[in-house]
Amino acid sequence: MKSISSAVFKLLPTALTLAGILTASASAQPITVKQTEFHGRQCLEITTPWATLYFENEPGVSGFKGVVDNEGNDWLQANYGLGYMSEWGFSGEWRGFPNATAGDFGHASRDSGSVNRIVGPSSGEHVIIESENETMKFRYHFFPSHGAIEVLKAEDTYCFLWEGTTGGSVDPEDYFVLADGEKRYGGELNTVYDMSPEWVYFADPLLHDMMLIGKYPDDEHMDENWRAFHTYELFSFGRTDRRQNWQRLLTGTEHYFFYTFLPRETSHQDVTQIAEALLQNPYEPLPPHRPHPDTIAILAPGELIDLSPGATGRNTPAKARFLAAFDQLLKSTLSFDERLEVTNPPEWGKTLSESTQGTLAFQPTFPDGFVGNLTLTGLEPGKTYRLTFNGQPGLPGNTLLPTPVDGVPNEFFYDFLDIQADSQGQYDGTFGVKLKPGDYQVRLYVKDIEDWAIVLYRDYFPFTVQ
Repeated sequence: MKSISSAVFKLLPTALTLAGILTASASAQPITVKQTEFHGRQCLEITTPWATLYFENEPGVSGFKGVVDNEGNDWLQANYGLGYMSEWGFSGEWRGFPNATAGDFGHASRDSGSVNRIVGPSSGEHVIIESENETMKFRYHFFPSHGAIEVLKAEDTYCFLWEGTTGGSVDPEDYFVLADGEKRYGGELNTVYDMSPEWVYFADPLLHDMMLIGKYPDDEHMDENWRAFHTYELFSFGRTDRRQNWQRLLTGTEHYFFYTFLPRETSHQDVTQIAEALLQNPYEPLPPHRPHPDTIAILAPGELIDLSPGATGRNTPAKARFLAAFDQLLKSTLSFDERLEVTNPPEWGKTLSESTQGTLAFQPTFPDGFVGNLTLTGLEPGKTYRLTFNGQPGLPGNTLLPTPVDGVPNEFFYDFLDIQADSQGQYDGTFGVKLKPGDYQVRLYVKDIEDWAIVLYRDYFPFTVQ
């Protein structure tokens, strides 16, 4: 975490991203594949840091029979588990993934004349399974961060179809979210008919993980998102719904698919960034990276804390109220209402380069403090800088800041956070700063801590602390 202070404090990022999955131990854990029996069927068991997957390997059969999260919940249960008998048979028999063709290629427990094989090593940072029959050939990639499906041959129409049990069951509270950030609930028919851009995440609100899936390229074909008989939740890319006889519409080999589990608390902003990265290139692991964004609650000068239950600093009602509001914002879509440019200062500052710049996104009104996200580029790599709010005599909020400027006793400022540029000279952090209630009109300074020169600033901008 990029923060320096003379005070002793506890600090933990809470805006979870894929870096939350790729911990030091998880990223070092190799992916392994072995033959095993799973609910009465021979399967290839693929163990990854984010899930244990069971790819059916009975003669002629391919496709996933189970996808088990790290809490032990199977999100597929193909042909076993949750379900009931109907005039069409056991409802669990329909479940599976990717359920690609009308001829059952990629559908667990159904014979499609498929042959499966491990390509290359059965253990490591990248493991591959290939599956093919007379008309289709898929390559399944497994990485420490996600899985991907590559289409190598397609002489039949196909789709990517996830037909499973969200968190091991199908409940009215289960929800899904598209790129627009709106939370939706499955019904007997599609809620939307074109998931564009084509990615979605879905979750049981009582569980730790949620599933992210997506397809490239975007197209105009119908997508599915509906729930059936309380026994499966269905998401597809490239298949019509039952009113058009479930026609598969994808052709050719340009399409690919990705999937992974993420912590359910991951913000929509972070999920979007992960999905966009996988849409660009699903065939390489997402590299471990610094937590993005850094997320810090600053309750007083030198008092920086984590937001976990029982964190220090909740010893006053105002602090507790601010933390609760900040916590709630982090769990939402984390979309800030205002965005301002941060630029090189006039002649009284220090210009690092013409390309040094940034963006401040923030809430213009917030309970008990200021919350925002700051992105900066063009800084000196690895260097530490200090963030400061600086008032002006006669402007709102000046006297609400804690520290008088040396030699200018009527002007006040607040050095609230030290940050560190990464190896590319960039910084991206989300922070909440506890402040006194009132209207503010202050400058934001980014200062070099070696000579205290201002290298970036945002001129006076207003916000209100309720």
